[in-house]
Amino acid sequence: MRIQPECIPCILNMTVSSLRLLALDEPRIREILSEILRFPAVMEMTSDPTSPELIEQVMTVISETLGDPDPFRAEKKRQNDLLLKAYPRLKDRIQNSGNPFRDAVQLAILGNAVDFMMAQSPGDVEAFLVEKLKTPLLEERTGELRNRLSRTRLLLYFADNCGEIVLDKLLIETIRNEFNPKIILVVRRNPSLNDATLAEA
Repeated sequence: MRIQPECIPCILNMTVSSLRLLALDEPRIREILSEILRFPAVMEMTSDPTSPELIEQVMTVISETLGDPDPFRAEKKRQNDLLLKAYPRLKDRIQNSGNPFRDAVQLAILGNAVDFMMAQSPGDVEAFLVEKLKTPLLEERTGELRNRLSRTRLLLYFADNCGEIVLDKLLIETIRNEFNPKIILVVRRNPSLNDATLAEA
Protein backbone atom coordinates (compact mmCIF):
# COMPACT_ATOMS: atom_id res chain seq x y z
CA MET A 1 0.00 0.00 0.00
CA ARG A 2 1.35 3.40 -0.99
CA ILE A 3 1.96 5.91 1.75
CA GLN A 4 -0.95 8.11 2.79
CA PRO A 5 -0.75 11.65 4.26
CA GLU A 6 -1.73 10.26 7.68
CA CYS A 7 1.35 8.03 7.63
CA ILE A 8 3.81 10.93 7.64
CA PRO A 9 3.19 12.33 11.16
CA CYS A 10 2.96 8.77 12.51
CA ILE A 11 6.38 7.86 11.07
CA LEU A 12 7.89 11.13 12.30
CA ASN A 13 6.52 10.55 15.82
CA MET A 14 7.85 6.99 15.76
CA THR A 15 11.25 8.31 14.66
CA VAL A 16 11.47 10.85 17.48
CA SER A 17 10.34 8.28 20.07
CA SER A 18 12.90 5.79 18.76
CA LEU A 19 15.71 8.36 18.83
CA ARG A 20 14.89 9.23 22.44
CA LEU A 21 15.34 5.56 23.37
CA LEU A 22 18.93 5.88 22.14
CA ALA A 23 19.55 8.65 24.69
CA LEU A 24 20.80 11.04 22.01
CA ASP A 25 21.26 14.72 22.80
CA GLU A 26 18.92 17.27 21.25
CA PRO A 27 21.36 18.52 18.56
CA ARG A 28 21.88 14.96 17.27
CA ILE A 29 18.13 14.27 17.25
CA ARG A 30 17.53 17.52 15.34
CA GLU A 31 20.31 16.63 12.87
CA ILE A 32 18.77 13.27 12.07
CA LEU A 33 15.22 14.61 11.96
CA SER A 34 16.24 17.48 9.67
CA GLU A 35 17.59 15.03 7.15
CA ILE A 36 14.45 12.89 7.31
CA LEU A 37 12.27 15.98 6.81
CA ARG A 38 14.03 16.51 3.48
CA PHE A 39 12.85 13.17 2.09
CA PRO A 40 10.64 13.81 -0.99
CA ALA A 41 7.89 11.62 0.49
CA VAL A 42 7.82 13.90 3.55
CA MET A 43 8.43 17.31 1.96
CA GLU A 44 6.23 16.87 -1.08
CA MET A 45 3.81 14.34 0.44
CA THR A 46 4.34 12.09 -2.58
CA SER A 47 2.71 8.68 -2.43
CA ASP A 48 5.51 6.89 -4.27
CA PRO A 49 7.05 4.85 -1.43
CA THR A 50 5.26 2.48 0.88
CA SER A 51 5.45 2.97 4.63
CA PRO A 52 8.02 0.13 5.03
CA GLU A 53 10.16 1.71 2.31
CA LEU A 54 10.07 5.09 4.05
CA ILE A 55 10.88 3.49 7.41
CA GLU A 56 13.84 1.74 5.74
CA GLN A 57 15.10 5.16 4.55
CA VAL A 58 14.67 6.51 8.09
CA MET A 59 16.64 3.58 9.51
CA THR A 60 19.42 4.14 6.96
CA VAL A 61 19.79 7.78 8.03
CA ILE A 62 19.87 6.84 11.72
CA SER A 63 22.42 4.05 11.16
CA GLU A 64 24.69 6.11 8.94
CA THR A 65 24.57 9.18 11.16
CA LEU A 66 25.43 7.14 14.26
CA GLY A 67 27.91 4.89 12.46
CA ASP A 68 26.15 1.80 13.80
CA PRO A 69 24.36 -0.73 11.56
CA ASP A 70 22.19 -1.85 14.50
CA PRO A 71 21.72 1.12 16.85
CA PHE A 72 18.70 -0.45 18.57
CA ARG A 73 20.58 -3.62 19.52
CA ALA A 74 20.38 -2.97 23.27
CA GLU A 75 16.73 -1.93 23.05
CA LYS A 76 15.82 -5.12 21.20
CA LYS A 77 17.52 -7.19 23.89
CA ARG A 78 15.60 -5.27 26.55
CA GLN A 79 12.31 -6.01 24.80
CA ASN A 80 13.04 -9.72 24.48
CA ASP A 81 14.25 -9.92 28.08
CA LEU A 82 11.04 -8.21 29.18
CA LEU A 83 8.91 -11.02 27.75
CA LEU A 84 11.33 -13.82 28.49
CA LYS A 85 10.88 -13.07 32.21
CA ALA A 86 7.14 -13.64 31.79
CA TYR A 87 7.59 -16.57 29.38
CA PRO A 88 7.60 -19.45 31.94
CA ARG A 89 4.34 -18.29 33.54
CA LEU A 90 2.69 -17.61 30.18
CA LYS A 91 3.77 -21.03 28.93
CA ASP A 92 2.34 -22.67 32.04
CA ARG A 93 -0.92 -20.78 31.51
CA ILE A 94 -1.10 -22.01 27.89
CA GLN A 95 -0.28 -25.62 28.77
CA ASN A 96 -2.94 -25.69 31.48
CA SER A 97 -5.54 -23.93 29.40
CA GLY A 98 -8.69 -25.70 28.32
CA ASN A 99 -7.79 -24.65 24.77
CA PRO A 100 -4.00 -24.14 24.40
CA PHE A 101 -4.14 -23.45 20.66
CA ARG A 102 -6.79 -20.73 20.93
CA ASP A 103 -5.03 -19.02 23.83
CA ALA A 104 -1.60 -19.19 22.15
CA VAL A 105 -3.09 -17.60 19.03
CA GLN A 106 -4.67 -14.91 21.18
CA LEU A 107 -1.37 -14.17 22.94
CA ALA A 108 0.41 -13.81 19.60
CA ILE A 109 -2.32 -11.41 18.46
CA LEU A 110 -2.11 -9.44 21.70
CA GLY A 111 1.63 -9.08 21.16
CA ASN A 112 0.80 -6.72 18.33
CA ALA A 113 -1.17 -4.52 20.72
CA VAL A 114 1.76 -3.97 23.09
CA ASP A 115 4.23 -1.21 22.24
CA PHE A 116 7.40 -2.96 23.37
CA MET A 117 9.42 0.15 22.52
CA MET A 118 7.57 1.87 25.38
CA ALA A 119 6.88 -1.07 27.71
CA GLN A 120 8.71 -0.68 31.01
CA SER A 121 8.24 -3.75 33.19
CA PRO A 122 7.54 -7.46 32.67
CA GLY A 123 4.85 -7.28 35.36
CA ASP A 124 2.90 -4.60 33.51
CA VAL A 125 3.09 -6.44 30.18
CA GLU A 126 2.18 -9.79 31.74
CA ALA A 127 -0.74 -8.25 33.62
CA PHE A 128 -2.05 -6.74 30.38
CA LEU A 129 -1.79 -10.06 28.54
CA VAL A 130 -3.40 -12.09 31.33
CA GLU A 131 -6.24 -9.61 31.67
CA LYS A 132 -6.98 -9.75 27.94
CA LEU A 133 -6.92 -13.56 27.98
CA LYS A 134 -9.89 -13.47 30.35
CA THR A 135 -12.01 -12.71 27.29
CA PRO A 136 -10.87 -15.51 24.99
CA LEU A 137 -11.26 -15.61 21.25
CA LEU A 138 -14.35 -17.39 20.02
CA GLU A 139 -13.66 -20.86 18.71
CA GLU A 140 -14.98 -19.96 15.25
CA ARG A 141 -12.29 -17.26 15.04
CA THR A 142 -9.56 -19.89 15.22
CA GLY A 143 -11.46 -22.81 13.68
CA GLU A 144 -10.36 -22.20 10.09
CA LEU A 145 -6.73 -21.77 11.13
CA ARG A 146 -6.94 -24.99 13.11
CA ASN A 147 -8.41 -26.83 10.10
CA ARG A 148 -5.68 -25.58 7.80
CA LEU A 149 -2.91 -26.44 10.24
CA SER A 150 -4.28 -29.96 10.61
CA ARG A 151 -3.56 -30.43 6.88
CA THR A 152 -0.25 -28.56 6.84
CA ARG A 153 3.14 -30.21 6.58
CA LEU A 154 5.19 -27.01 6.12
CA LEU A 155 4.42 -23.71 7.86
CA LEU A 156 6.10 -20.42 6.96
CA TYR A 157 5.87 -18.11 10.00
CA PHE A 158 6.80 -14.43 9.64
CA ALA A 159 8.11 -12.75 12.79
CA ASP A 160 7.82 -9.03 13.44
CA ASN A 161 9.18 -7.17 16.45
CA CYS A 162 11.30 -8.14 19.41
CA GLY A 163 9.22 -8.80 22.49
CA GLU A 164 6.42 -10.06 20.25
CA ILE A 165 8.71 -12.83 19.04
CA VAL A 166 8.58 -14.44 22.50
CA LEU A 167 4.80 -14.76 22.14
CA ASP A 168 5.37 -16.12 18.62
CA LYS A 169 7.62 -18.73 20.24
CA LEU A 170 4.73 -19.82 22.47
CA LEU A 171 2.42 -20.15 19.47
CA ILE A 172 5.02 -22.02 17.43
CA GLU A 173 5.59 -24.47 20.30
CA THR A 174 1.82 -24.98 20.63
CA ILE A 175 1.41 -25.54 16.89
CA ARG A 176 4.28 -28.03 16.90
CA ASN A 177 2.80 -29.93 19.84
CA GLU A 178 -0.68 -30.13 18.34
CA PHE A 179 -0.05 -30.42 14.59
CA ASN A 180 3.70 -31.11 14.22
CA PRO A 181 4.39 -29.46 10.85
CA LYS A 182 7.87 -28.43 9.79
CA ILE A 183 8.09 -24.73 10.71
CA ILE A 184 10.29 -22.12 9.06
CA LEU A 185 10.55 -18.82 10.91
CA VAL A 186 11.22 -15.76 8.74
CA VAL A 187 12.97 -12.72 10.22
CA ARG A 188 14.61 -9.61 8.76
CA ARG A 189 18.04 -10.03 7.23
CA ASN A 190 19.18 -6.53 8.19
CA PRO A 191 18.38 -4.53 11.34
CA SER A 192 15.41 -2.14 11.19
CA LEU A 193 14.29 -0.42 14.38
CA ASN A 194 13.09 -3.15 16.77
CA ASP A 195 12.31 -5.80 14.16
CA ALA A 196 13.69 -9.24 14.99
CA THR A 197 16.70 -10.46 13.04
CA LEU A 198 18.37 -13.86 13.24
CA ALA A 199 20.37 -12.71 16.28
CA GLU A 200 17.23 -11.94 18.29
CA ALA A 201 15.40 -15.03 17.05
